[in-house]
Amino acid sequence: MYLQASQKRSAQAMFNLGTMHEHGLGLPKDLHLAKRYYDMVLSSDPKAWVPVKLALLKLQAHAWLEERIQAENGLWWAIRLGHAARSPDLMLAGACGVLLAVVVCLRGLVSLFALLDRPARGRA
Repeated sequence: MYLQASQKRSAQAMFNLGTMHEHGLGLPKDLHLAKRYYDMVLSSDPKAWVPVKLALLKLQAHAWLEERIQAENGLWWAIRLGHAARSPDLMLAGACGVLLAVVVCLRGLVSLFALLDRPARGRA
C-alpha cells in the first residue's frame, strides 16, 4: 500500500517507508534505503523540511550506534547498557533526555544568576 502511494509521490507514504526501513517494521532493515526515502520526501514536498531533517539526524545517530555496536561486537554496549544496547532508539531517547535535563539546569542557573544580579544593580 505504501509502495503504491510512494510511486504516486505521496510524501507521507515515502516518510513512512523510510521509517519502516530504518526500524525493520514489516520490511527489511536498511538504513541506506531509509535515507533514500527521506531524501525523496524532501524532493517531493519542501514543507516537510523540519520532520525530514529531524528524521535524518536520528537516522545518522542510529547508523553511528549500529556501527559502534558492530565494531565492538556488541560486548561493550551490552555490558555497560544492558537491555538498552539492543535498542538504539532507547539509547537515543535517553541521550536526548539527558541533554534536555542539562539545558533545563543551565537555564535555571542563568535565571538564578540574573535574579541575584538584579538587586545589586538597583543599589548602585
